[in-house]
Amino acid sequence: MLWRLNFVQKNTLKLFDAHCDTLSKDGKLQTARRGQFAAYTQVYAIWGDRHCGYKNRFIPQLEKYRNAGSPGLLAVEGAHLLDCSLANLELAAEEGVRLLNFTWNNANLLSGTCAEEPFRGLSELGRKFAAKCAELRVLVDVSHLSEAGFWDVAAVSRMLNVPFVASHSNSKALCDCPRNLTDSQYKAIAKSGGVTGVNLHSGFLAAGGTASVADVTTHICRFLELDENAVGLGTDFDGGITPPEGLETVESLVRLYEALEKTAGEKLADAVFYDNWARVLQ
Repeated sequence: MLWRLNFVQKNTLKLFDAHCDTLSKDGKLQTARRGQFAAYTQVYAIWGDRHCGYKNRFIPQLEKYRNAGSPGLLAVEGAHLLDCSLANLELAAEEGVRLLNFTWNNANLLSGTCAEEPFRGLSELGRKFAAKCAELRVLVDVSHLSEAGFWDVAAVSRMLNVPFVASHSNSKALCDCPRNLTDSQYKAIAKSGGVTGVNLHSGFLAAGGTASVADVTTHICRFLELDENAVGLGTDFDGGITPPEGLETVESLVRLYEALEKTAGEKLADAVFYDNWARVLQ
């Protein structure tokens, strides 16, 4: 199944969101008034906890995606959904999966995570997965991965000369939590040609878990200062997040664009909202 972009010829604002969990939870994206965007591309993550696998979770969510005729791209959030199987990775790529988180919060055969076994990096199988992803043109997504695993992915990326990404992670310098990225990690993603998508969960945006539109803009601008070509959006809508007030749905992202345009200018706002992700995924 070939991935495709959804072009809606109405307004001039374009949106590329690199992560949502809508396939597992019908919610904020189902009611979004998408017609306000001149172009709108959504990456839908297939997700399930550690007890779910290829037949129990991946296949049913894939069928849901097909039946809904969802415009956009597919991702897998956690290789346990593929039973950590290279053969299943090949099948997933054939079905149109273009991003793969090696882990969710649970450690698996490939690596530890930011939440579980955080000092464990890629196993030998994890390195084989990274090489196979490069062969299949599937982007390795390091959101949720352990820091040790991150640097192992970065090393494989350098060796194979392929980009890697973080679909929904924020700046650790601004909000010190395990899910966020250090400046050095962000720069490594940028150097590979990849992109980091800023997450709208308030707990990853501000200490105390209460965030505003200004906090999102601050995280974006922190990354822009490090590299203008490597930051985008990865909202994590329908993933159980608590978004900042005023950014609860896709259509409300217009407010974020307006705030970012005032702070960084139209060109960089457009890059964050669409162009950076479109470059790496097209």
